[in-house]
This record gives sequence, structure tokens and C-alpha cells, in this order.
Amino acid sequence: IELCSEYEKKLEIESEIKEIKKNIRDVDQVIMKDELRGMKKTLRRLGFTNKENVVQTKGRVACEINASDELLLTEMMFNGVYSELTVPQIS
Repeated sequence: IELCSEYEKKLEIESEIKEIKKNIRDVDQVIMKDELRGMKKTLRRLGFTNKENVVQTKGRVACEINASDELLLTEMMFNGVYSELTVPQIS
């Protein structure tokens, strides 16, 4: 009888653990959705996407840049920072 009650406790604890893990996943998803919403808003403000979240020319350029900060380099490119530089200065 004692063995059965211990086994039941084990099952209850396992069930609680599963429920807690599910709650953690749910919270993580909410946090990620908020972060994603913020990222999308930033891309819209900078003109990388439009209101319908369709990638614009600026966004396509940023996708092709293989550097640490694609958005910054794209902003610099579209704002003419590189226009006055010579080829050796750019490379």
C-alpha cells in the first residue's frame, strides 16, 4: 500500500513538472512575440518593410549584406555615406 501511494505521489509530481514546463514555454512564446513585434516595428520605421510587412528594397539590400550590422550598413548606404568615398576607401 505504501508503495502504491509513493508511486501516486511520483505521478503527481511528474504531472506538475509537465505543467510547469508547459507554462514556461507559454511565457517564452509571449516574450518572443513581444520581441518580434518590436523588431517588425523597427524595420517598418526604418523603411525596410511596409505596413503589410512586405520587404522593401532597403530590406532586400540588408539581406544581402554579410556583416555584423546589416541594418546600420544599409542605412549608411541609403543615406549616401559612401557616395563621396573612393573605391580603395570603401574596400
